[in-house]
Amino acid sequence: MIAPAKAAIYGAYKYALNTGTDINNTCGDPITFAALNNQKEAIYLLLANNADVDLALTNGRLTPEAKDFLHMCISISCPWHKTGEQSIMQTRFIKDSSDAYYKVQEEFNFKSRRVTIFTSKKGKELAPRSEFFRDQEVDIEIREAHAKLLELKGSPPPLDEVLAGMAHKPQTTRLNIKGLKK
Repeated sequence: MIAPAKAAIYGAYKYALNTGTDINNTCGDPITFAALNNQKEAIYLLLANNADVDLALTNGRLTPEAKDFLHMCISISCPWHKTGEQSIMQTRFIKDSSDAYYKVQEEFNFKSRRVTIFTSKKGKELAPRSEFFRDQEVDIEIREAHAKLLELKGSPPPLDEVLAGMAHKPQTTRLNIKGLKK
């Protein structure tokens, strides 16, 4: 159950969205306000309605704690969204040593059997990188993306067909640290 004060904000956001308000024409204020007030339900609502997180992260109004809370909410909420009948994208945020955040989006295209990685830092896009599935070190992310796309009613080819030609890649990797017994 949502606390009364938080329910009022959530209700106001829901009303604004239902009446056609453009939440991305506000310099990130709705999601900034929700993050500053630890309103996870409001953040989930805004994310489900395509709120531009980069606006909130770059408007200079978020405290470090609010940024961490926002990123936690993003990582908990479903980071996968279908981009086509045979493709799906995952969004993650990674904090670097200077406390800056990288937005990393991985799109798995099961028709072309490629993963394309889009990265941005502070709203500035870096060059995308694309690789064939067969060039991946492990297949665990491909398997996860395939399962999520099926969950979202996509129509990727069968998994055994997708993984054909991957030369029996392991599902996970282990670090071989010198001096430790296996």
